[in-house]
Amino acid sequence: MSYSNTALPVLFLLGYTLLYLDVTTAYVRTRCLCIKKLDFVCWKNIDSFTVIESGPHCTQTEIVLTVKKKHEVCLNASKKQGRSLLKCWKRMLTDSDGIQKCIKKFQRRIAKKKKNRRSRKCR
Repeated sequence: MSYSNTALPVLFLLGYTLLYLDVTTAYVRTRCLCIKKLDFVCWKNIDSFTVIESGPHCTQTEIVLTVKKKHEVCLNASKKQGRSLLKCWKRMLTDSDGIQKCIKKFQRRIAKKKKNRRSRKCR
């Protein structure tokens, strides 16, 4: 009888702990996200971008672009466009609208250059 008297409070405490314990599982990548990287994506096609810094999952900094057709492509971080986005990203970390401001700034800059000379063809 004494065994059942002690088991009930222990089971209750265990159930209460499991019910109110805030345990979340986190997905940890085990490899790089970007396998194929592009050297250039037309600025007018870029909606937003995210930067995934190097870490234990990958030795390279990865830039993932969301383009107008709502799919994601990876950009080479060592090329000119990738370096420009990384520089802007580091500058805009504190501003929540910084990514959109950065993209708009580059789109305006390209539009001005386009008037003066032939620029790269965008697909």
